[in-house]
Amino acid sequence: MNKELSTDFCKKNDDVIMKIISSYKKEQQVFRIGGKSLRLEAKDIKLIFGICCGSEQIRNQYQKKDLVPFKTRRNVTDRAIETRWMKEQIESLVGEEDEEDVADVVRIVCMLLFVTVFFAGRGTTLKWTYVQFLEDIDNMQKYDWAQEIVDVLLKSIKHYDEGPKDVAGCVIALPVKSTNVY
Repeated sequence: MNKELSTDFCKKNDDVIMKIISSYKKEQQVFRIGGKSLRLEAKDIKLIFGICCGSEQIRNQYQKKDLVPFKTRRNVTDRAIETRWMKEQIESLVGEEDEEDVADVVRIVCMLLFVTVFFAGRGTTLKWTYVQFLEDIDNMQKYDWAQEIVDVLLKSIKHYDEGPKDVAGCVIALPVKSTNVY
């Protein structure tokens, strides 16, 4: 926006989400809302987003981009994969019939979901670690994506330093969970 917006305006500032994040009790690992204790679990993420996934844990460790086949195949030269680049790639691949190009569109759409919804943070880039788990499309569903989404969000909530607006992860799931008490 040509630097016409302040950074505070561009951050998460939905009052409901901020209140939910602030209600988290680290000791009990629950959100305390309306006198009830609510725990965000993988089953909630599966229900909210319709995610079908397996049980294999995603080991979120540092991954060198040079070891990820996607980087070489798509000739990624930037240090990180940005949403701008992802959108450009999808546009350039529309209409392609090559099987690997079609598979890369699927991977890139997943990456966009990761950056904008499931693992949203301050920036618009994706960790290379997640890209490696998208390489084998037929086996993507064996990983426990729902648990990874919960883990990233709760880890961020537990460690936010400057208030709830700095929490990263799938914060849009919080208002849905808070209205569905089990």
